[in-house]
Amino acid sequence: MKVEEEPRKIGGIYVHIPFCHQACSYCDFYFSVQKKYIPNFIHSILHEIELRKYFFQEKESIQTLYFGGGTPSILENKDLEIIFQKILEYFPNMDLKEVTIEANPEDITKEKLSFWKKLGINRISLGVQSIHEEELKFMRRNHTVEQIFKALESIQNSEISNYTVDVIYGIPNGNLNKLEQTLNKLIQFQPTHFSCYALTIEPKTLLDYQLKKNQFTIHEESYLMEYEFIVDFLKSNGYLRYELSNFAKYGFESKHNSSYWRHNPYLGLGPSAHSFYGKTRSANISNLHIYNEKIQKNEIPLEMIEELEDKQLAIEELMFQIRQNKGIKNMNHEWFEEWEIEGWIYLEGNKIFFTNKGLMLSDSLILQLI
Repeated sequence: MKVEEEPRKIGGIYVHIPFCHQACSYCDFYFSVQKKYIPNFIHSILHEIELRKYFFQEKESIQTLYFGGGTPSILENKDLEIIFQKILEYFPNMDLKEVTIEANPEDITKEKLSFWKKLGINRISLGVQSIHEEELKFMRRNHTVEQIFKALESIQNSEISNYTVDVIYGIPNGNLNKLEQTLNKLIQFQPTHFSCYALTIEPKTLLDYQLKKNQFTIHEESYLMEYEFIVDFLKSNGYLRYELSNFAKYGFESKHNSSYWRHNPYLGLGPSAHSFYGKTRSANISNLHIYNEKIQKNEIPLEMIEELEDKQLAIEELMFQIRQNKGIKNMNHEWFEEWEIEGWIYLEGNKIFFTNKGLMLSDSLILQLI
């Protein structure tokens, strides 16, 4: 009698490149504008790859690789290549279906696109955010509208046909007309995917400081109005929402991010990068210098490690399920009647689905079910 083998787990690797040309006003990710530290960082991350070579088990297939940041497109081709080759050398279970690099418009050149394609990168995540100069300046983006269009034209004419554009909505002094202009213009370049994020005021960012100094005001009601417009506009143009902030042409959903939402294992490399395996979540130190020091001592540069309980995993799975709006089982919970009255959920068959308004509140709502 043939014994069926256990299905292979699917894993992913995330590489955090913590360098940027300048600080965006909303960003709370770990980054540095001190590009003089790039050579030391390259040396350290190559060593970290060696230290983490046993993270995945032998039968596990690594199907996605994601270069994020920071701004990975800031790297010289040779530096990106040696990181890529080192990963291939130390993780032999590669069955790559998707290799993504985050890029900013000012870094896109025909030469880089050609090199990325030869290297094996088959997906680009382009940080556009807006096509209005005043909004780019407000967010302290490093590129101009002209650079956005040049970058999009270059990508469109390259051999990398799968690319997503990031758009930010809820910008102070913005309006639906500006948002519609941004989406209309970007649609003309036919990206395969959109990621649309609400402008969030994170602690200790420039935006946080400016808000406290009353340099601008936030209008909460505009977030829902603009989000609903985005959902309808993109749907009418063939982009289906498959997660709260993500919209794709059929078959072009992000494999890497979708793997996160299924609780598949992933390894994070670089300062501040997170990893997950089984019930264990960990995070690297969010300090480049301490990260380098630990690596030099042959230490895995962890800042945090936690063992998740079954209840925590179940809550996360529920949150992921809701954000993907796949519906959750109608548990006849005491809160559901109130949520339905508020217009946050609706019943379809024996499942509960969240409205656009409900989806935007879903992370906080779901905590009420605990």
